[in-house]
Amino acid sequence: ATGSLLQSCLSYAPQLTTDDRGDFETALRTVIGRARELNRFMSHFAEVVRVPDPERRAADPRRLMADVVSLMEADLKRQGIRVTWDVNGPVPEVALDRSQMERVFVNLLRNAGEAMDGGGTITLGFDALADGGCRIRVEDDGPGVPPEVREKLFSPFFSTKPDGQGIGLTLVQEILLRHHFDFSLESRPQRGACFTILCPPARRNAARIDGP
Repeated sequence: ATGSLLQSCLSYAPQLTTDDRGDFETALRTVIGRARELNRFMSHFAEVVRVPDPERRAADPRRLMADVVSLMEADLKRQGIRVTWDVNGPVPEVALDRSQMERVFVNLLRNAGEAMDGGGTITLGFDALADGGCRIRVEDDGPGVPPEVREKLFSPFFSTKPDGQGIGLTLVQEILLRHHFDFSLESRPQRGACFTILCPPARRNAARIDGP
């Protein structure tokens, strides 16, 4: 609403003298720009603090990841990024909130792509575990994450990107914690980073959801 009013005020610029018009337009456009950025920031912030409890259903995580890759395929190709798969054994179903985990996968793929300035390869791994669960890996072949940065990556509003909001991995962390999924980030200097998610079997996780 504030932005709309400021835009309306700009329509009065032609009624001002030439000496005053420039400063008037510059000031209003500056405030409009800051209001737009504040609105974007608060929208991202709201995503973090308002993550609802997951509505979990049995789903194939590999199929979900494939859908996300299809969604992001054009952007990844434009960045010179190739996606490969490393699937070991039949991928079991996992009890998850499809919408929330889709956002997790989008953020992990986006972060992996941004870590490889100039292109590279993202490897998506799925390992069937002995207990019936599944290990999900998102690996990149970028430069890795320095220790001093890795310690802060999950802190709200921390970002290594000049225009970053520091929301992506905070949101990932919140969603995974609410799912009771263990996760970790391993950095291998000059060999990239690997984000791992451990998902328990769908039936065990469902019992945890419905139990006392």
